[in-house]
Amino acid sequence: MGALLKYIRKRLANAQLKARLLALVAFVVFAYLGVNDVLDLVKTITNPAQMAQQLGITIAENTTRAAILLVLSAVIALASLATALGAWQRTTLLRAWPVVAVTYVIYGVYQIAVALLQVRQPLIAATGVAYLLLAAAAFSFGRQASKALDPSAR
Repeated sequence: MGALLKYIRKRLANAQLKARLLALVAFVVFAYLGVNDVLDLVKTITNPAQMAQQLGITIAENTTRAAILLVLSAVIALASLATALGAWQRTTLLRAWPVVAVTYVIYGVYQIAVALLQVRQPLIAATGVAYLLLAAAAFSFGRQASKALDPSAR
């Protein structure tokens, strides 16, 4: 009986490590993507005319769009870093993953709305769909890691 309990503990420890590593890698990638978005949007805000012309909207509309996306990207980057740190250190910072998932959903829905209602280019809505897929990934990886570190969360 003792050998069976030892085997089960060993398997659970491996499952925890695997979930933590997957969450760590995923949320570091999400943080990288968020920081990359922030940098791109800062460039857009500093030179709004070029992007406004490409999208066929006014400079004011483009600046507003970029500012909203900048705030959302900053939230994603910071919450992703916190989640990655929580996965690394086994702390409650891991619980920041819902912020990442929800912010990705908001970002995706906003991108789709802008593409369909303001820019009127359905092909651009594909970027919003990509962000919705990132939200699903953040949800999945965050939930797995939370369950692995906190068995009562099941």
